[in-house]
Amino acid sequence: MKLLEELQKHNLSELASEIAPDLALLAETVEYGLKTLLTHMKLVQGYATLLYEMT
Repeated sequence: MKLLEELQKHNLSELASEIAPDLALLAETVEYGLKTLLTHMKLVQGYATLLYEMT
């Protein structure tokens, strides 16, 4: 997953600070969302591989 790899390369706090003004949100809110997204992507990635191998 390219998005997962890219997110892992970045400092999420800095990325959130860059994105937050465009969304009219606090940087902390955006950072929390990015961390949640990253966690979910990590979880899904493992299961996606497992499901792929099972089919």
